[in-house]
Amino acid sequence: MNRMLAVVSALIFLVLPSTFSCNPKDPASSQPETCSDLTVIAPASGATLTAGSTVQIKWCFPSGWAYTQTLIDASISNYGFTLWKSIVVTPVLYPTNTFAWKIPADTSGDSCRIRVYDYDKNKYAYSGFFKITK
Repeated sequence: MNRMLAVVSALIFLVLPSTFSCNPKDPASSQPETCSDLTVIAPASGATLTAGSTVQIKWCFPSGWAYTQTLIDASISNYGFTLWKSIVVTPVLYPTNTFAWKIPADTSGDSCRIRVYDYDKNKYAYSGFFKITK
């Protein structure tokens, strides 16, 4: 009986990961958009975002990207005073290249930016400036 249970358990561990894997089997579908260098695509430069809303942050990786984790900060600037604040609790894992950011309702800024960078802070990119209004 114990031997049979061991065999069944082994089969479950071999079959289930491939059946319920979070990684797609199609390699093309797991490859993000590439660009010549790490680039923040959204939010767009000059955009006006609304405090309390959720916006999509999007970036592209250069081909040959060697890092597995991406971090994101927001710079909320009012009249020249800049404060960088992390907006992700857990790093975004490669190949994901988007993040839904819920802008805090009490946030506003006249010249804000997004910074996307690798976990070791070797490569980073900035969005263009945008506004956040209440």
